[in-house]
Order: sequence, then structure tokens, then C-alpha cells
Amino acid sequence: MKRIYIFLYSILLIVGLVVSCAEDPQMADNIIGAEKPTVTTKEEFTGRTATSVTVYGSVEKENGSIVTEKGFKWHIKGQSSSDKDFLPVGTGKGDFQGEITGLKDSTEYIIYAYATNSVGTSLGDGLSVTTISGLPIVFTLEIPADSVKAESVQVGGKVTKQGEGEILQRGVYYSEQSLLGATNPKDSVISNMQTDSFVCVIPGLKMNTQYYVQAFVRNKFGVATGLQKVIKTTDGLPRVGNLKEIKIDFLYAEFEAELLKEGDTPVKARGFCVGLNEMPTLENGADTVHLNNEESIFSGKLMNLSSDEEYYVRAFAENSYGIGYSEEVQSFMLLNHLPSVATNPIKRADSEKGLFHVSGEVKNEGLYKVVESGVCISYTTSNPTINDSYSDTIRISSGKGSFETTVYKIKGNKTYYVRAYAINENNKVAYGSTVTHTTPAIFTQADPFPSDAPLLKPGTGAFTSISNQGFFLGGDSGEEPTDKFWLFDSRGWNNQKKCPIKRSWIATSSVNVMMYIFGGLNENKIATNDFYSYNSNLNTWDEVSVSGQKPDPLFYSLSCSKGTNFVYLIGGLRKDPVSHVDTIIKDVWEYSIDHRTWTLKPSFPEGQYGGIAFTVDNVIYAGLGKNTFPSPTTHNSWFSSADGANTWKTEEGPLLQGAFASAGVVYYKTIYIVTNTGYIWKFDPQTKKWESKSQLIHSMKDIHCMFVIGDHIYIGLGENKTLLKYDPVWDN
Repeated sequence: MKRIYIFLYSILLIVGLVVSCAEDPQMADNIIGAEKPTVTTKEEFTGRTATSVTVYGSVEKENGSIVTEKGFKWHIKGQSSSDKDFLPVGTGKGDFQGEITGLKDSTEYIIYAYATNSVGTSLGDGLSVTTISGLPIVFTLEIPADSVKAESVQVGGKVTKQGEGEILQRGVYYSEQSLLGATNPKDSVISNMQTDSFVCVIPGLKMNTQYYVQAFVRNKFGVATGLQKVIKTTDGLPRVGNLKEIKIDFLYAEFEAELLKEGDTPVKARGFCVGLNEMPTLENGADTVHLNNEESIFSGKLMNLSSDEEYYVRAFAENSYGIGYSEEVQSFMLLNHLPSVATNPIKRADSEKGLFHVSGEVKNEGLYKVVESGVCISYTTSNPTINDSYSDTIRISSGKGSFETTVYKIKGNKTYYVRAYAINENNKVAYGSTVTHTTPAIFTQADPFPSDAPLLKPGTGAFTSISNQGFFLGGDSGEEPTDKFWLFDSRGWNNQKKCPIKRSWIATSSVNVMMYIFGGLNENKIATNDFYSYNSNLNTWDEVSVSGQKPDPLFYSLSCSKGTNFVYLIGGLRKDPVSHVDTIIKDVWEYSIDHRTWTLKPSFPEGQYGGIAFTVDNVIYAGLGKNTFPSPTTHNSWFSSADGANTWKTEEGPLLQGAFASAGVVYYKTIYIVTNTGYIWKFDPQTKKWESKSQLIHSMKDIHCMFVIGDHIYIGLGENKTLLKYDPVWDN
């Protein structure tokens, strides 16, 4: 039994010795099997400033060799470490801390705890610490309007955070260029104030000049700036206003005004300017009334004036910077036995397409009441009157005061003469001055057809408008048709992809972005029934496949579209299969885009070729072509169909006097045509009425194309390839 107890005691003693060794007992240096110490960097820091931070670490194990030094190492993130950047704080096992100083502000550092024993040095994981900014925070204060002068401005700042250390300087930067990201030296003024809020007066500035300003403060870390503000120095002049009429008499007029602001220096004179100029000044020869009154409100009488003239008056005040005038200008006329009436100028803003606004004012009624007032308008006589047969008289109002009206259907390219009038109860008439207004031209020249393009026979080419673009295809240059294809828009003329076939007298219509062409004469002057489509978005041509029958070969046919699904062919010329003579036909064909089928509709009321066909509000309008061939005659026949070309109704045609329609367009739900004699006609589908418009010059009578682009109609190309821009609203 005793031996058993001795054995158990020996076992326990051995286990105790082993455990004691595992818990890192104190041993002498250079023990065989020792390792580098185990050290950790704690994920915490305190006392962070712009230049320092306190960090924490721990030597967990010495691993068989005494730790002779422990502390911290660091480096700027992204840079290599330096042998100089370390801080020893102790020896041995256990927790430790240290305050790292001498850091840069606003900089990210990587900090490691380290420990060294006889075997070597171990590092803990890196801890990221960013020092705070040492700069102060400053705001640029709002700048009151009365702080801005002609040659100086007062600008202030406010420090809302001191930063670290003493503020060494307070001030304001200024420049005529933006201060944001500025690299050039900045002009500045320094404040002597030592408080958080400070102000500076910036002297020596230019008058009426924009400046950028911003407050700044400086400490040992650098310069902090506030947001930049923008100011504009003044002219330093006085400000006057509140101009008011006191009394108008037969011999004088009395007015009152107020000095609103002296400006940057004391006012040395004030008064009124009066003259016939709409903006009277001392510089343009206006008469002046100088007053010695030093009160803010001043008044004066204007003498030695004519009772037949309209005068303009404004107040003024003068200081050392110059003369300031009231923004208000008042017009007046002295009392007279007749009414005093004025005609107001017609400004560009008063002129709109096809109309302008006219106005006047009865300044004084005179000895009798005004029973009628208005305007006389003429573009043939420069002094229109109410009894002039060349003038239009528009009665607008009566009594004293302003009156105005709008004059419609104004003709383009004319100079209009406008004069206000007033009639009193004694039947006496007084007139204001005559004002003039010149209206824009009806026609202006656009880009001519390209010089390298062939000169085509009139009417042989095809044209259409798609999405504010005009397209012109083919045509006969004399030797043979052409396959060239042009686009015209705001940039001018541009070549498009050539048509796969050369044709003249081809039928054309458009649906959305697509153009459809049919038939025409080929190089051998033989009619065809080719059918192609063109995509204006893609600039591509495709032959249209058709299911079932399609029209026989023809040329010089009318074509139009209805909605987004139907294309129509109306009339034209076709070679008779027996006589082989070109014959006028009455055929009407309808093509369904969805079904790719042609359908023969009831015949057109009469055989025609050429002319025009359009759809307005789903009603087809067609006609105004030629009725005999080869020597053409016309009947001015004009028809409409509201049921998809199943039935036709005869409409009243224009009085073309033997002419025919060479081209046409739909313009804001009205139809405009140009005849072979150069006359422009307008058809209104609402009233079913035709209206004769302007006539083109002789060289433009051979029409090739007609487009609608924006608010204008383009007509071309004439004998010299000219393209005209036509403004219908001025053609009245």
C-alpha cells in the first residue's frame, strides 16, 4: 500500500512541473527552444488630436525569452515605414499604452504594437488611425447691400471652430476671378480684430465690377477659408424715383420726385430733365430744372414748353461720381383747346406673326370731352388720317387715358405708318405723331440646290416632307432620269442613299417615317409599276412585296396617304395596250400597309394627271391637274372623299384661269399650292374656300419641290436652282 502512495505522488509532481513550464515560467535568456514574443495591437485609441494619439497593446506571451522592449511603430498609409517612427514604452509581459506625438494633421496612419526579446521582434496587426484637422472652421458672412460701394466693400467672417493652437491671422481674400481652386496669389486684407467674428474693408476696387470674396483664418496648420461670395461694386451714383405728376396746365407742368439714396458721396444738385427725346438726359440736350431743395422729396415747374408737343420728363440727382436718373419716364402734353394725343412706339415685342399691337394715349381732353379715340394705319401714305381713303381707321376708346388694340392680317415686307387720333364733342380732330413699323419679308432665300446637281425638267422629280425634313427624288435631266436622292433640313441640302431605280414622273407619298414611291418613266421613257419604300430614320431603300394584284404601269399619277395604313394612287398616264398612246386614266388604287395588298377603288370623277392630292382630318382632297394630253388643258376640278376614296364630292376650285397646280403641301391643316404661273393659293378645309396669295417672280415659276419645315414652306427650285423660304402668316 505504501508503494502505491509513493507512485501516485510521483505522477502528480511530474504533471505539476509540466504545467508550470507551459505557463511561461521566469527563465534566463538564451534558453534553447525560445520564440519571438506574442503581441497584439488593441483595436482602440484615445486622445486623438491633429498631431497625437494614445494607442494600446499587449504582450500575451514572452515565449521562452524575456521581452526587453515593447512599444509602438507607425507609418503613413501607403508609404514605407521609417526606423525613426517608433515609441518604446516598457519591457516584459502584459498590457501597455503610449501617446504618439509629432504626427501630421488630417493624415491616416497605420500603427502597430511591437515586442522584442532575444529571438527577435514581433508586430501586432496594424490599426488605422486618422488624425483630425488642425485647421479652424470659418464662415464668410452674408454681405448687406449697403456694405457694397463703388470702390470698396465691407466683408466679414466668423470662426465657428478654433482648430488646434492659436489663430495667427484673420482676413478676406478678393479677386475678379473665382477663388475656387485658384493657384495664383490672392489679394487680401487683414483684420486687426482678435474675436471670432471679424470684418474687413476692401479698398481700391473698380466701379461696376464683379468680385469674388471669401473670409480666411490662418494657424500653424495652414489656411482655412469660408465659402466665396459674389458682389458687384456700384456706380456710386445717387438714386431717384417716385416720379409723380402734380399738375398739367396751359403754360407749365409740375412734377415731384424723391431722392432715394445719395450714393457714395453727398448730392450736390437735383432736378428734372424734360425734352422731346423719350429718354431725356443732360447729355442729350434736354432742358433741365435745377432745384436747391435739400429735402428728400422735391418738386419743380417745367416752363417754356409748346402746347403742340409731347414731352418726356425724368428726375435726376448729381454727386461727385456723376448723375443718376429716375427709371421712371413720364410723357405729358400741356393743356390745349384740342385734345392732346400721343402715339406709342410699336416695339418688336408687340409684333407677332401676321399681327402687331398698336396703342396711344389721350393725355388731355382740352376744352371739350373726347368722344372717340383710336389709330389710323396705312402702308401707302406716311401721314394717315381718318378721312384718307388709303388709310384704315380703327376706333378704340373715348375720354382721357390709354387705349390699344391688335391689328390682324398684316402684310409682310411693308412699312406701316400708324398715328393715334382723338375727336372731341365739338367734332375737332387731333393727331399724335406718326410711328412706323416694318414687317418681315414674305419670301427669303434659303440654301440653293447643290451646284453639282443636274438641272431637272420642272415637275419630273418627286418630293415629300417627313418630320421637318424635305426629300427630293429623281427627275429628268434631259438625257435620262436620275436615281439621286436629296434631303433638305435646317442644315441645308445633303445627299442620301441613291434610289435603286432611275425614274421621272414618279408618284410619292409619306406615312410616318416612311416614303413610298410607285411607277414613273424609266431610262427608255417606258412606264413602270415598281413599288419601293424608303426609311428616313435608317436611310435605306426596300422593294415592297405585294400580295395579289397591283396597278398596271403608270406615270404622272397623284399620290397621298391616309392615317398610318393607307397609300392612294389617283389618275395619271398609262400607255394604251392597243393604240400604244399615252392615255389619261381615272383609276384609284388603295394600298394597305398592314396587309401588303392593292385594292382598285371606284373611278375618280374625271381623268387627270399631275395636280395635287392630300389628306386633312381623314378627308382626301385631289385634283387641279391636267385633263388632256399631250397638249394640257385644265378644268380647275377639285374633289374630296371622306370615306376612303369610295365616293367623291365636287368642291369649289380656285380660279386658276387655265393654270394647274405644280406643287402643294399641307400646312397646319390648310392646303397651299403653287401653280405653273407662279401663283400661291390657300385652301381652308373648314370653310371649303380658296384664297389667292402672293405670286412668285418669273424665274421661280418652274416648280420642282415644296416642303413644310417648322413654321415655313420651302418652294423651289426654279430656273437657277433657288430655294425660297415662304412665311404664310405674313402673306395677307
